[in-house]
Amino acid sequence: MGESGKRFRSHRDDGDSKNQKRRVDRERDRDEKGNDEVILYRILCPDGVIGSVIGKSGKVINLIRQETRAKVKVVDPFPGAKDRVITIYCYVREKEDVQVDEEFNDKKPLCPAQDALLKVHEAIANAVAMVGEFDRKRNDKDKEECKILVPSSQSANIIGKSGATIKKLRNKTRTNIKITSKDANDPSHSCALEFDNFVLISGDSEAVRKALFAISAIMYKFSPKEDIPLDASVPETPPSIIIPSDVPIYPATGFYQSVDPIVPSRSVPSILGPAHTPDIPSRADAGNSWPELTIRVLCPSNKIGRVIGKGGSSIKRIRQDSGARIEVEDPKANNNECVITIISTESLDDLKSTAVEAVLLLQGKINDEDNDVVTLRLLVPSKVIGCIIGRSGSIINEIRKRTKADIRISKGEKPKCADASDELVEVVGEVGSLRDALIQIVLRLRDDVLKDNEGGRISSAGPETESGVGLLSSSTYGSLFTGDSGYGSFSSHSSSLYGGLPPPSTLEMVVPAYAVGKVIGKAGMNIENIRKISGAAIEISDSKSSRGDRVALISGTPEQKRAAENLIQAFIMAT
Repeated sequence: MGESGKRFRSHRDDGDSKNQKRRVDRERDRDEKGNDEVILYRILCPDGVIGSVIGKSGKVINLIRQETRAKVKVVDPFPGAKDRVITIYCYVREKEDVQVDEEFNDKKPLCPAQDALLKVHEAIANAVAMVGEFDRKRNDKDKEECKILVPSSQSANIIGKSGATIKKLRNKTRTNIKITSKDANDPSHSCALEFDNFVLISGDSEAVRKALFAISAIMYKFSPKEDIPLDASVPETPPSIIIPSDVPIYPATGFYQSVDPIVPSRSVPSILGPAHTPDIPSRADAGNSWPELTIRVLCPSNKIGRVIGKGGSSIKRIRQDSGARIEVEDPKANNNECVITIISTESLDDLKSTAVEAVLLLQGKINDEDNDVVTLRLLVPSKVIGCIIGRSGSIINEIRKRTKADIRISKGEKPKCADASDELVEVVGEVGSLRDALIQIVLRLRDDVLKDNEGGRISSAGPETESGVGLLSSSTYGSLFTGDSGYGSFSSHSSSLYGGLPPPSTLEMVVPAYAVGKVIGKAGMNIENIRKISGAAIEISDSKSSRGDRVALISGTPEQKRAAENLIQAFIMAT
């Protein structure tokens, strides 16, 4: 297979879509927009009203995108911050000449990004007014506020020489405009970059809109000198948990490495065990090489250019971010699609699957962000298709049900680039549903490879659930994104774990009735923290026994399940 560095004619941008969080690859945007200049705004929205601003199923935010044609992205929440960052940007080839002193009363927006900024502000103001979040803090009910993030270089242009510009803005718009720098010691400022200033505009609604237009016009005229990423990664904070004080804590391997543990790990749970000090598996372990998983993705020929990127930049970035080997077949004549082959080394102890990450990154390049419904097609060898379908279609039906995606498997109509032994797997749905389904399909193929290599070690971890398909909450299998920002650059698009359906093995653990309250904790705090620390998916079933005992269903890797089991046992013993 050869890789083509040639660019095709399709240069459409790709980024987020509704129900989807992924990082934006700025390098990709630059490739596709050439010498066009980016106009970028970041507006802050109170965390309590972000749902209303996004709208049901993204209705409000998507309408703004459609009306303005600007990119509008809601960044994941930052630890300690009370506001959510909404990033708005567009590209312009030639800027209009803007005079800072002119009146902007009836002037049309200078670019799609400014238009979207004003509309997003209006949505925030309406949402705040509806819930009355700030009514308690103000005497004038008509008073409105708008807060944006502005880098230092543009802040200087807003202030002007000796404060002349900002004074004129205050007088002309009759608003209060306050500029404060980021305080690194203030957790609520965690959403700002180190060079950012907070610009707060307050006044009556029409005046605030007028001031926002004027300030954003200045930002339009004077480009920032700082490098502002179009993506924003959310720093991870270690989960906290209150371990019962009367539970002894022993390392899993005993106090001395040269001797066996004095107390078996089943009788005295290890809190500081594998979850915190994981062993890095060696390729020489048990004399076996790590298994390789091969995934073949079909890419429309008119999209392969942006998958490869200028000089191969995009495909190199995907290889680097995912850790997978990725080969792009040369497009053949009369073929509407070409094959992208992903080869990944997988290990049972890995918290993330290299293949999953590569497939998700490629999906972000192949599909168009403006489409409500997207499609991705895979070629799967007939000999392993059963692990996706399941007995009597049990697995594929469960994936369809849980992800809301349409999954079709066709033996007949196959593309010309397919081998005779291939079957076509086509996944169709909204972007979020499609990605969830892709995760489950790739994880099933991964399990099949690992099962062969590990000699059945996967299933030995615990009994299968009745349906043979365990359930995993969507907060559990972590993915790159986020920079969501789109799914482009890597930020852990949130360091949770891939959501959806896990590998088939699920460990069942009885929680005695007297310990249920302590294991779950107030408002579910303890069980949620156990999930975070262990990385396992844990579901507490309803009681079906007369005694009131409950069953904890634990899914994940062997290390995750062991860690979760030990933590739950610690709470049971402390009751």
